[in-house]
Amino acid sequence: MAKLSPTFVMLALILLASTLPMVNSESASEESTRMCCSAGGYDLHLIGRDSTATLTPFDDELGGEERVLIENAVTQLAEIHSWEYSPGWGGAYPDSTWQFSLPYEVNNAAGIEINATVEVSIGSRTYEGYSGPGNTYLPAGSSTTLEIPINVEAGNMGGTDTVSVSLRVQTLVFSLPGSDAGVEFIWGTEDNHGFISVELPLLDINMAAPVVEGRSVFLQMQFSSGFGTKMVGSTDITLIAGGTTISTMPVLEIQGQNVLATWTWSVDSSLPDGTYSVNISLVVQEGAEPFQGELLWDLQFGVGDGGSGGVYYPNEEPPITDGSGSRMDIFITGELSADGGRLMLARETKVTFHDSAALWLRWGLNNLGNTSLDTDSTWTMFVGGDVTDEMRNNHLNDEVEIREMSQQLQSGRLMTFLDSGLFLESEELLGGRFSDFQTIEVQVETHGENRIMHSQISIVISTTQMITDGERYTLVRSFIKPQTLTYWDDVSLVVEITSSAGTSFAKIFKDSSGVELSTEHKRLGSSESLQATAENIDVDSSLSLSFQPTTNPIYSPGVLLGIVAIGLLAALIISWRMSKNKSRLALLLEVPLAILAGFAYVLAYPMETLVIITGGTGGLWMITAAISPRRLDKIGVLDSDDLPEIPTIDCPKCSTSNPITTSQRPTRIPCGGCGVILKIVE
Repeated sequence: MAKLSPTFVMLALILLASTLPMVNSESASEESTRMCCSAGGYDLHLIGRDSTATLTPFDDELGGEERVLIENAVTQLAEIHSWEYSPGWGGAYPDSTWQFSLPYEVNNAAGIEINATVEVSIGSRTYEGYSGPGNTYLPAGSSTTLEIPINVEAGNMGGTDTVSVSLRVQTLVFSLPGSDAGVEFIWGTEDNHGFISVELPLLDINMAAPVVEGRSVFLQMQFSSGFGTKMVGSTDITLIAGGTTISTMPVLEIQGQNVLATWTWSVDSSLPDGTYSVNISLVVQEGAEPFQGELLWDLQFGVGDGGSGGVYYPNEEPPITDGSGSRMDIFITGELSADGGRLMLARETKVTFHDSAALWLRWGLNNLGNTSLDTDSTWTMFVGGDVTDEMRNNHLNDEVEIREMSQQLQSGRLMTFLDSGLFLESEELLGGRFSDFQTIEVQVETHGENRIMHSQISIVISTTQMITDGERYTLVRSFIKPQTLTYWDDVSLVVEITSSAGTSFAKIFKDSSGVELSTEHKRLGSSESLQATAENIDVDSSLSLSFQPTTNPIYSPGVLLGIVAIGLLAALIISWRMSKNKSRLALLLEVPLAILAGFAYVLAYPMETLVIITGGTGGLWMITAAISPRRLDKIGVLDSDDLPEIPTIDCPKCSTSNPITTSQRPTRIPCGGCGVILKIVE
């Protein structure tokens, strides 16, 4: 037998080793272990009506009240309403009793007698529950609900099955009805909460092997359900690794129907290598039992090159929303001035993004000109420009990338990016179309953080715009587009606008619904200021803030200040002269009323009101001066020092002092105290 050479054996071993799978951070993430979840108990909320009627496990979708009114007795089978949805996820469900609950209100009757049926369909299987044998009496009153149990047998729900719930009535009769008797079934809000409690599969959670980068550990979990990112963003998730609760937001990536969520665990330097548990608890709605899972992992800290900077970088474009919406802060500043007889508004609109939207913006900024983006990605509207592949691969927001995006937005892409990429109404937010602006400048600010993470990032838009004297100008109006997903939540608005000398806001117009829009308009000597704030703006809120700019001198803060000051001074001088030789006490007490006109001026009361207050104050002074009494020393009344001295005599019996009113001597006068006759000789 021929003998193999050592060189040949070594080459064969190398070739064999090259065919074995290598385990690295990327391949490890592809292999996952199931953590959770079997069928669990939760409520499906009844929301919507008719074609929009559906079922949802998410509390944040409650809010739109729906009502069905029945005014006539029902004597044959009739459907009140039905709701259905496709869970998009399947699995086995156990024997259980579901509970249907629907609020109702009885009007002009003592109650109703009802024979109702709830039909539940899960795919091709159908189950029914009844209000009771025969008719069930439901009394009128507050906090009343129709409750019907449904016994559901164990089965298996397919991923494409539809779950439907239908309420039907065989008999409905009013008890002691009055005129216009009726019953309304209500659902869709927290106060009028219609729901069906179920025990069904909701999701699966699979976890990949943790990826260690120095003292940072990336914990990747795949959420499989029919709800996409809402299963992460609209639920309450608690993740504990090695006894430490992870409080950072996860980085989300869409993988078909699944969502990959990656949390970063920053490991304390005192922890040694070893076996650590990872626990997850997901609560889909308040009061529901959590879906829970736990896995153990052997971890060796300090491996990897540590080049991530402790931040996980998603290879695929992360979603702009996690389903619950991101925080957004809008700060508008500006100045109204006169320019060659025309009015010009120079304003700065700073939009600051947080949470998932901030991560999406930072990731897109780092992928300008990336040719591997999906064709429907918003970021395909940008070109690479001066951005190099090295800059795209360093997973940082470089100055060149920031400058490139700012310039491309400024050159004409801004409005499209706001409208289509960020789901905002650009004209309503900026106060005009792109062509309305005389100048426009855009700057992207990363607030000193250049890593790709959830840290805040801002787009600052500076514009100048000519506006028409005397015509109403809308500074900002409802700017969140209607959307199928929740992109924005907890949106705040702050406005600070000033006017220069010779200009005025004249009149302020505000309107809001579903949100409180507070405004403060002040005059400050030769200028005016307009401030406005609004918190918790969402897609269902509406607001509008406008003013009527003018260069009319009569509305100018400086001119109005002169009118008030001169008017009050003139009225005071006239009143002072009118009160010559009169008591001025009442007038002096009324002089502080001038403060009212001062307040009216500073608080920017309308010009007409300010003139009325000023004129009324001056008029009151003049009336007071006119009716004040004359002083006694000016109407001929003698002073007591100028009166003649009258002699007196004291009675020796009662010591009463008696005036002597005659000069005749001798004379006799009676004592005013005791009546004794007093004789006066000298």
